[in-house]
Amino acid sequence: MSGDYIATAFDEYRDGGQVARVRRYYEQLRDGTDIVSEDRVGQVIDQLNNNLDYPEYCHIKGIRVAVDEALDVHSDDIRDDFADRVIDRLGFVAVETSDGVYATPERAKQLAQENKTDDDLDWYEMDKKDRVEHLVAALKARANGSSSAGVDYNQVRDQIFDRHPSNDYCYELMSLADEYPGFEYGEHNGKLRLRYNRESDPAEIDDDWVDRAVELIEEFCKETGLPPNDVEQPILDNRIVQARFPTEYDEVEGPNDQAIENVTEEDRIRVRVAIDDSGSNE
Repeated sequence: MSGDYIATAFDEYRDGGQVARVRRYYEQLRDGTDIVSEDRVGQVIDQLNNNLDYPEYCHIKGIRVAVDEALDVHSDDIRDDFADRVIDRLGFVAVETSDGVYATPERAKQLAQENKTDDDLDWYEMDKKDRVEHLVAALKARANGSSSAGVDYNQVRDQIFDRHPSNDYCYELMSLADEYPGFEYGEHNGKLRLRYNRESDPAEIDDDWVDRAVELIEEFCKETGLPPNDVEQPILDNRIVQARFPTEYDEVEGPNDQAIENVTEEDRIRVRVAIDDSGSNE
């Protein structure tokens, strides 16, 4: 029955039928059946992914374009119904700071934070230092909710500075940002990128891991009867990885090689000082 209504409504539209008549058919259908089938929603999502390469966010206009291309829809009401269903199927939510933009919940938070940072942008009143600091703040905002983030010159130019700087000036700003703690500028996967690693930024380091490392070493010493000062470096590094990089530690296989390499002499000193302060060696 729903197929008959759709076909009749489209025929009326294409044959020059009055808008009121088309709307009447649509309203009859909407009130009595669910015209937005899951298969058709899937077709729209496939088209959207093809258009935007599996987006984490997009504007409602882009979704409506995908509806038109996938289903050849001519009614605004039907188009909007499909768009709403696509948003629901993808699990998208509205981005608070951007009217008409929908994103995954995590990306929506990042976009909202970035947009708040962008509100502070006044390109022509900034000097070079201001622009570097704005770039640093924007990249830190992108890392919100994760340990790292990275950008190339295109993203710096278009997304962070609203297309104000030239390509060469973007590279210069990225190079200067390299001097800030936690930032690294260089070639990555064949592109020059500025990357930020929260775990390399002293201002962002959480000292709770040191206390956890001390607890793990004390547990080891209690089991083995070994004084904490006699714990060898491989055991110390193992416990540091467990405490500081828990996602890089497997209970069966232990820490991965990269995590062990990430343990620094400064990490070892901080843990040993904390052990002395705790009185474990007494």
